[in-house]
Amino acid sequence: MSRILCALALVIVLGIGPVAAAPTPRPPRWAWDATPGKVLFMIQTRGGVASPLQEVTALPDFVLYGDGTAIWTRYDAKEEMRQVWTAQLTQDEIAQQLDWMASLGYEEWYDRYEDASLADLPTTTYTMNLQDRTIKRLVYGLQFCLKANTVPSGFGEIYQRYSAFTHPAERLYVVERIVLYARGLSKTEARRGAHTLNWGVKEVKLADFALESETDYGRSEISGKDATRVVNRVKKWTLFSSDFSVFFFKEKKKEYQVGYRPLLPGE
Repeated sequence: MSRILCALALVIVLGIGPVAAAPTPRPPRWAWDATPGKVLFMIQTRGGVASPLQEVTALPDFVLYGDGTAIWTRYDAKEEMRQVWTAQLTQDEIAQQLDWMASLGYEEWYDRYEDASLADLPTTTYTMNLQDRTIKRLVYGLQFCLKANTVPSGFGEIYQRYSAFTHPAERLYVVERIVLYARGLSKTEARRGAHTLNWGVKEVKLADFALESETDYGRSEISGKDATRVVNRVKKWTLFSSDFSVFFFKEKKKEYQVGYRPLLPGE
């Protein structure tokens, strides 16, 4: 009996009590498929006055997969070009991103906003693929509409966050597969180039797949060492790096306009 009383006294004096149970993590507002290669959220801007080559080489502004892989493009001042970055988010970090977008009202917005009165503006599409549904939002002329206050300001907040995304563990995306685009130029068109470079990638011949067209491009999917060779040759001289590029490539006295796009997981 005395031992029990002593034990009770220690509890009172020292404040010792039963160990509190660990708090149960709050489930995320939205559930998603964590399968690698499954797109969970993506922002993509297309159209407007973009050239055909800009269209076919365009990457999403930001894409997040259900397993936490995030990929986005951001200008690299040191390299003086846009680069593709990647980071691995935890499932908790994903939930935080989704909860933040939900707090802005993403779920309640209209499906489409096409009130901009100007022609040839790009269209920005937000796509969220959840376990039970897809929530897609489309804004024609996003920047114009934000200035005119004709769309919820949250569209701009989401775009600003993810078009300039950073992460403590970010790194450059390792390009293992690409789509290479090329079209043959007439002699008159070839003279318009600011500079013509020798192609120089003997393992990949432009003549094998390039189209003789003013608007359409032949395409070839390339992987492994050949993809690395091509990227190292063209990454600073194509529309993927600069929308104002007018660099052409010559292969056996024939000029070509060339562009490429890294292939992302699931493609």
